[in-house]
Amino acid sequence: MEYEAAFQRERKARKNAEAILEQKSRELHFVNLALKENVDSLHFAVRENKFLIHIGRYGLEKPRFRDFLPTIVNDMMHLSDMSFAAFAHFPFDRNQADTYSALLQNLGQHEEQALEINSNEAKEIINEVEHHVKERKTTHLQIIDLVINGKKIDTVIALPVISLDYISGIIFLFSQGLTDKQNQVLNVFKTGIKQLAIIMEHRFQEDRLLESYKEITSANEALKEAQKEAYPIRKNGNRWATFGWDCP
Repeated sequence: MEYEAAFQRERKARKNAEAILEQKSRELHFVNLALKENVDSLHFAVRENKFLIHIGRYGLEKPRFRDFLPTIVNDMMHLSDMSFAAFAHFPFDRNQADTYSALLQNLGQHEEQALEINSNEAKEIINEVEHHVKERKTTHLQIIDLVINGKKIDTVIALPVISLDYISGIIFLFSQGLTDKQNQVLNVFKTGIKQLAIIMEHRFQEDRLLESYKEITSANEALKEAQKEAYPIRKNGNRWATFGWDCP
């Protein structure tokens, strides 16, 4: 009887220990999941802030918009984990030619891999999407059938940069479907692009004011020179003589 009671006590203790271990393992598992989620959220926040900081730098450093676009597009690829992207630039000055980038790749996913794509097929897709974006002046999502570096791409998202009611650029993001996270990131992109458009409007107005100031200054200097030529004035002793008239 004593042996049986001892066996039952040991069995009960072992079950209690196993239950405690299982409970602690479950708690540790959820703690690790929460920690991973917090770390992922932190990494996402850092990349999001980097994206928005770069947009702010556009207003401070004032680079040319077409030279600035690759920085923003690369940020967007890294933030969204999308594999490929491209952009088009349409200058305010219509005397300047439009610019279309080559297809860019997310180096975090395709490091040291050659980029192979049917350029004609990609160009046709971009031209088709560009037409829809310019017609509607809004973000456009389209299902496509494209293979890049052996990776199937079935979605293209086009984000217009609209400043002063003019589409000055379009950013094309290529993806294989859209995850919940990527849908969330698209809202961040839209907000960032709106900020970028506001900065562009301010820069445009500043440039116009500066041009006007230079024109006024130049016209004023020309007017002074014209007055000097039309009304020559010379000093004669303590008196001024202008066209033979003595002026006290």
